[in-house]
Amino acid sequence: MYRTLSTLSLLVASSFLAASCNSTGQSAAPVDAAEGSGIVTRGDDERTAQLRSALEAFIRNDQDFAKSYTSEDHKIYRADGSEPVGLEEWNTFADASHRAFKDMEFANLAMVTSDYPEYGVWSYAWCTFLATSRATGEQFRFPLHIMWQWDGDKVVREFHYADTTRFNAVLESSLAAIDG
Repeated sequence: MYRTLSTLSLLVASSFLAASCNSTGQSAAPVDAAEGSGIVTRGDDERTAQLRSALEAFIRNDQDFAKSYTSEDHKIYRADGSEPVGLEEWNTFADASHRAFKDMEFANLAMVTSDYPEYGVWSYAWCTFLATSRATGEQFRFPLHIMWQWDGDKVVREFHYADTTRFNAVLESSLAAIDG
């Protein structure tokens, strides 16, 4: 699995760099990442648009939106190596985040979807996550990368890459202050 993700990461980087993106992070046309590779990367496709809407739904705290694009056995893997979570546990985390924070935003968002002959279809987002603690007014930001693996028209797995240590600490202290 590690070897597959390492190889996939290299392919992702090359396909993203090969894509000619406009200011919204969408490519103007499909790009073949490497001549003859069969890898096609797009930023203006339906899957990328659906996941862009999913990020907007997270900001609105509309966790029901995930049901429209995820499989029943969908799992979210986090960079800290903890056990993957399903939608129910993720929704609990999202609700807590919205109680603790305001002004959440995925800034400088760039998104693409790549179709790999060997690995299937994957979508990617690169951004800076911004939020403000409701309890303290503390503003913070951190870089975030998300990968989604598709099986047909449903996402089966997603991977979140970020150092969320500070986010989690502010989340806990904000909730403690809010809940008294």
